Amino acid sequence: MGGGVALSDVATAIGQDFSQNYQGSFTFPNDLVTSAASDIYMTFRFAKFVKRSIYDTASVQTGNGKIILPIPRNLHNSLGLTYSSDEFLGPAVGAAVDSIARGKSSANTSSLSTIIASVTGAYAGGAATQAAVSAVTNAGQGVGTAAQLLSGLSINPFQTMLFKHPNFKTHRFSWMLAPSSPKESDDLAAIIDIFTYHSLPGLTDQITGVFFNAPSIVVINLSPPGNKYLFDYKTCVITGINVDYSPGPTPAFFDTANAPVLVQLSLDLTEIELWTKRDYLQPSNISTNTPSAPLTPNVSSVPALDPAHPPPS
Repeated sequence: MGGGVALSDVATAIGQDFSQNYQGSFTFPNDLVTSAASDIYMTFRFAKFVKRSIYDTASVQTGNGKIILPIPRNLHNSLGLTYSSDEFLGPAVGAAVDSIARGKSSANTSSLSTIIASVTGAYAGGAATQAAVSAVTNAGQGVGTAAQLLSGLSINPFQTMLFKHPNFKTHRFSWMLAPSSPKESDDLAAIIDIFTYHSLPGLTDQITGVFFNAPSIVVINLSPPGNKYLFDYKTCVITGINVDYSPGPTPAFFDTANAPVLVQLSLDLTEIELWTKRDYLQPSNISTNTPSAPLTPNVSSVPALDPAHPPPS
């Protein structure tokens, strides 16, 4: 626990408006958000996990509370994709595929079943290819290798780069936060507790706690919205939290409340939905009539995340 705010207080606030001191939202530092349209900051909202179809409109119902922090020191947008370069075809199948690709065998690519039939037919018809490969590979230990060495030939494995899938984006945010008042110290402690609460699973009442309730999902927005020079986030889950309460050269605490003078907060998050071309078919980016889901989720608030199962104090 970060100190200063009990987890039970945080839990009560999650599903309802914070009363008195907290009032539903935490902003650090307190003067981060002004009325200026040029204010730049990051907002975190939390919602109960719900699996949706990849074709559904991105719509998320969050709790009333939110956390507003400065833009972190590093703001990376890294996209990874997975390809396979294994020699999975082999010479016989590879030659059949290459023959179809060059148009030597007629192939109607209107359906996957038709493509499979075309490859099967080309493979069965490649008797000479199969015989040549078998003669080398089945010639006995060392004989096939010697034959390739003396002839200056080697078997073409038909290596192919096959696309597998996009990877889930990951993000690491880090802030060096210095409270300037007792209220900011309390707010920072509450912010850490809330991030921790939403990163953890719950326990169901069914079958004596055998099942976990999934941790909350996180909706991230950069403000001001619509900045074409930055990027957007899909919904995320928190995969790691690291808090250093003494990141300076020596430990330092306020005399009155014993709160740390400086706190380094780091969050690891992973997006739980994949990016596809559909996300970039936006009127502002590409001229197209193709409909697409919004880049960021539509966010609406609900009174409570899980009022029936509040966390224990």
